Amino acid sequence: MAKRLRLRALTRPENTTLRAKLRDLSLAARIHQRYRIVELARRGYRLVEVAERVGCHFTVAYDWVRRFNQSGFSRFEQVPNPRGRPPILRAEQLRELVEVARSSPTERGLPFTVWSVPKLAEYCRQRKLLPPVTDEWVRRLLRREGLSAQRVRTWKTSTDPDFDRKKPHPGSLSALSAPPRRSLLRRMGTAGTETPRRQGLGAAETTAARPGHLSPPARHRTVSGFLRCPCQLPERSLPPPQAYP
Repeated sequence: MAKRLRLRALTRPENTTLRAKLRDLSLAARIHQRYRIVELARRGYRLVEVAERVGCHFTVAYDWVRRFNQSGFSRFEQVPNPRGRPPILRAEQLRELVEVARSSPTERGLPFTVWSVPKLAEYCRQRKLLPPVTDEWVRRLLRREGLSAQRVRTWKTSTDPDFDRKKPHPGSLSALSAPPRRSLLRRMGTAGTETPRRQGLGAAETTAARPGHLSPPARHRTVSGFLRCPCQLPERSLPPPQAYP
């Protein structure tokens, strides 16, 4: 069974310090709570009752009473980590990362010619240049150093020494590869005639209709090459008026 923790007796300087801290309203709430724990424990309250009155967990009250018994009030206002989180990346590692990013992968014996962020991060992790971090973290490091991944265009080159001599002339290549010019749009004429074909600068000549084509009625006319039909509404007869008594 665990031994019950009791608060040790306070010295005269500690009593003076405790009274001054309890009256100090400029302290942070969490620091003022620690001094209240000691004050309630000094009055004889159990740690469970102290935690209920102060508004904290029992283990918090237990921990600060134990710290007071060991070192007094010296650790009550001490910052837990005054220097912050220790850095996981040194300046030498960052310089090596930038140097690798600005180099060519083929110079390092790799089977590709352009770096990507995942490839660069994997290469540096394998050679212990970086701690085990994510690719996005490496991307942010490079952006902070003024480097960003760009989308590149690749092409193939020929190893044939006579490639330039074998290439066709640009003029002949365009003449051979140019398809015959054909219009993708056809002008629509009437259903009984074909599109007039103009011979040189003379008048247009209308050819006969193909077999099986129907000639349009006389009231139909063509405007700008499109068939237009007049809109005719059906005649309606009105009912005779009814006589009201």
